[in-house]
Amino acid sequence: MGGMVEAGVARPVGCRRAAPHRCHQIQIGGAAFEGKSRFSARRADGSQQPTHQRGVLFGKKGRRFVQQLKPCLTTQLAKPAQRLGLQQVTSLIDHRGRGISQGIGTGSHDLNRHIVGITMLQGIAALAADPETRVIVLISKPPEPEVAQKVLKLAVASGKEVVVDFIGADPATIQRPGLYAARTLEETAYVACQLAEGQPPAPPQDMLPPGLEEQALRTASQLAPRQRYIRGLFSGGTLCAESLLLLQDLIGPVYSNTPLQPQYRLPDVWWSREHTAIDMGDDIFTRGRPHPMIDFRLRNERILQEAADPETAVILLDIVLGYGSHPDPAGELLPAIHQAGQTARQAGREIIFVGSVCGTRGDPQNLERQETLLRESGVLLAESNAQATRLAAMIVKHAGGKL
Repeated sequence: MGGMVEAGVARPVGCRRAAPHRCHQIQIGGAAFEGKSRFSARRADGSQQPTHQRGVLFGKKGRRFVQQLKPCLTTQLAKPAQRLGLQQVTSLIDHRGRGISQGIGTGSHDLNRHIVGITMLQGIAALAADPETRVIVLISKPPEPEVAQKVLKLAVASGKEVVVDFIGADPATIQRPGLYAARTLEETAYVACQLAEGQPPAPPQDMLPPGLEEQALRTASQLAPRQRYIRGLFSGGTLCAESLLLLQDLIGPVYSNTPLQPQYRLPDVWWSREHTAIDMGDDIFTRGRPHPMIDFRLRNERILQEAADPETAVILLDIVLGYGSHPDPAGELLPAIHQAGQTARQAGREIIFVGSVCGTRGDPQNLERQETLLRESGVLLAESNAQATRLAAMIVKHAGGKL
C-alpha cells in the first residue's frame, strides 16, 4: 500500500490478494528504539545528529525492528511504550485485508524545533526513492510550524501520494497538491487503502453500524437524569488525544490530564469532573508501575470510581492487543466492568461501557475472543477509537435530549 511515518513515516502495503506494495511506517513517540522517551531535546538532539551526519537512517535497535516486522502482521511487535497512532492505523488497514511491511519509531522529539524532523525527513526520502512505494502516510501530533513546513515540502516533492494526520492540526495548513489531510486515524487508514487501490480518496462517513447505533440509543434511554458525562479511561495517549478532539466538537470542552486547552487541565488527575478523558499511560500513572496495557489495576480502580459517580453516563475505553500488552485484556477488565454495573444498578442507575479493540487477527490475544468477551458483558464495541468516541457522544446527547 505504501509507507507510513508516525511522527513517523509510513507507506501502505499491497493487498494480500493482489500484487503487494510494501508499506513502511515510522512513528514518532514510538519506542522502536527509544522507548517512551523522557530524554531532553538536547540529549535527543545529541544522540540523533551524529547518525544523521553518517547517513544512517535509524539506530541499531530501529533497524532490528524493521527487520523483524512482516507484511500484514501489523500489531504483533507493538510495545507498551509506543504511541498508538501507528498501531491503530495498521490495525484498521489489516481489517481491510491489507498490511504493512515495516514499522519504525523515530523518537518522540523528532519533530520539535531542535531536531527539525531529521529521522522523518530521512524516512520520506527513503520511501520516495523506493519504486514499490505508492502511498506514504505521516502520523504525528502537530509538529513545530517550521518543522511541519519542511516535512510537507519534502512530502510534496516525493512524487508519491501522501496521507497526513497531524492530530489536531488545521487541515488547511496541510493540504497541498498530492497531500491528503486526514482528521482521524480511521480516516487515515481508509484513505490510504483507497489510494493504494488507485481509487480517488473519499473519507468514510461519520456513520455507525445501524445495529450498534440502535442498541446505544435503547441503552441511553435507561440513564437517570443526572447521568450526563463521559469518562474516558485510555491506555494510549494518541487515542486519548484523538477522542479529546472529537468530543470537543461533538459535546464541548473535556477535562483531562493532557487537555487541549490549559483551562481544562484537571486540578487533581485522580478525580474526574464533567466530561473527562484520562491518558493513563502518562508519566504520573506509570512511575514505578507497569504500563496500563500490562497492569490493569489503576484503570480498574478508576472504572469503579467513575461508576460510583451519579453523574457518569458512559465509560469510554481503549483495549490494545499485541506483544507487550497483557495476554488477556478483556479478562482483566471484565471483573471491574461487572462490579461497576452492579454498583450502578444498586443505586438505581445504569452505566454504559463503550470501547474499541486495537488489534488484528494475528495478535496473540485472539481478537475475536477478546471482542466476544467484551460484547457478552454488555460493552458496546466500535471498530475504531473514532467510532467509539462518536458513539459515546451520541449517547450522552440523546440522554440529554439534544438529538
